[in-house]
Amino acid sequence: MCGEIEEDGPSDVEQRLHDRFINHARNLLAQYAKAPEKDPGDLNVYMDKLFSDGLSRAARDADGAPDAQHYERLASQPLVFAPGLSSRRSTSATWRPSLVLTT
Repeated sequence: MCGEIEEDGPSDVEQRLHDRFINHARNLLAQYAKAPEKDPGDLNVYMDKLFSDGLSRAARDADGAPDAQHYERLASQPLVFAPGLSSRRSTSATWRPSLVLTT
């Protein structure tokens, strides 16, 4: 119908954004892999490893999704990584982690 957008998979822009993210993620992960070993007890080393693990999983999941879902998965991942940064109250349409730590 007039005014409706038909989508038969990801748009060219969505595919380029997905590909760009995957390339940047792989380059960054390669830099982490080449970094010299550091003290595993150091908090900064722990945080770098945690970031690298999360980035690796996010890239792997987005890249492994069916073609029509590459960008959708990529665009949805920040909902998991930063749920506490929003000041809005949860609604039924908003995902929240099952465990929320408060101080």
